[in-house]
Amino acid sequence: MNPTDAARALGRRGGQARAARLSSHEKKEIASLGGRARSLSFHAERRIRENFRYLAAVDALRPKPGKVTPMPPSATLCYMRRWTASATVGVRELRQNLSIYLDRVKKGEALTVTEHGAAVAILRPLPTASSALERVVAEGRGRTPVRDTASLRKTPSIALGRQLSASIADDREDRL
Repeated sequence: MNPTDAARALGRRGGQARAARLSSHEKKEIASLGGRARSLSFHAERRIRENFRYLAAVDALRPKPGKVTPMPPSATLCYMRRWTASATVGVRELRQNLSIYLDRVKKGEALTVTEHGAAVAILRPLPTASSALERVVAEGRGRTPVRDTASLRKTPSIALGRQLSASIADDREDRL
């Protein structure tokens, strides 16, 4: 049975009018039903038609080969892909996936935290400095010495005629 004959066989009354309204895909679907096409009612025909509309809508939403489609925006959740190569993270994404980002920082990666697209902080692993000087330099609060301390001149010593404590006591005598 060809698709046109199957469509004409839809019911005893109005079969030809209904067959004229069917698309070629719908006619093929009815032809695949074989002899059962005669018993299709108007409602069954409508279900077939709606099914084709649904499948066409699904196909329209399906990504085309070779085309990259972005994920739809989400208002409440922020998902992080583990393979993200970016070293920039938003505040919301950092809050949602803090443990994952901390694992990345522990492995040695530095992350820039942004708020509304502007960088506000940098997360980086703590230095493994053993001395206080190395920690201060790593934090950016100091710098390493340019020369060795042995090359500095010795400060001259001043010879005093009396004890320093006696000089201080004389100076403070008028306050008491």
